[in-house]
Amino acid sequence: MLFVAAKNFAMTKLPAILFGAGSGVFAVANWALAVNLMPKGEGGKFFALWQFVFTLPQVFGPAISGKLGDFINAALGSSVGWRAVLLLCVVEMLVGAILLLKVREVVETK
Repeated sequence: MLFVAAKNFAMTKLPAILFGAGSGVFAVANWALAVNLMPKGEGGKFFALWQFVFTLPQVFGPAISGKLGDFINAALGSSVGWRAVLLLCVVEMLVGAILLLKVREVVETK
């Protein structure tokens, strides 16, 4: 939301630092969850799928969000589209977090 509220480039420095740190923490937690969810002995197959699904939005997201931002900017004025795209990112992250609440880790007992 700090990116959405930024009025100039200087105001994006703190959100960029927080986003970078948060992305690192997310990547570590993401892999830790994946390791706990993978069936024993079948990790290679599932890690490949996990990484594909993790990377796919990073490949297509910028192309789609760029077109969406340009479209909204043309319709509503400069910078409105990019704020809308960033707000969409916030909504998508919240939806993802809510969906993750339903994922249960398997606890093995010996």
